[in-house]
Amino acid sequence: MAFKIDITTLRQIYEKLKECYEVISPVYDNGVIQYRENPSFDAIPFGKTQIEYAGTYFVSDTEKNYISYVRPSNTLKNFLRPPQEVLYKVYKKDEKI
Repeated sequence: MAFKIDITTLRQIYEKLKECYEVISPVYDNGVIQYRENPSFDAIPFGKTQIEYAGTYFVSDTEKNYISYVRPSNTLKNFLRPPQEVLYKVYKKDEKI
């Protein structure tokens, strides 16, 4: 079942989520569409489309009010499985920690 959400409702959903969560979404930055923490609803690249050919990538404006992209320049893996950081190490020497 498919349905459309109008821009006003989408903005309300975004603002509600932003109150409690870090919102990750497509953002247009430096000529590419990429996933990252979104500072505001207006940073969502509505009216942009990603165009890719062999050895070519660019983002173009469209007349439509939606985002069209195949693969952003980064993945959600960085947000869903962030890199691990070692906080401390424990060594055993002469049977003592």
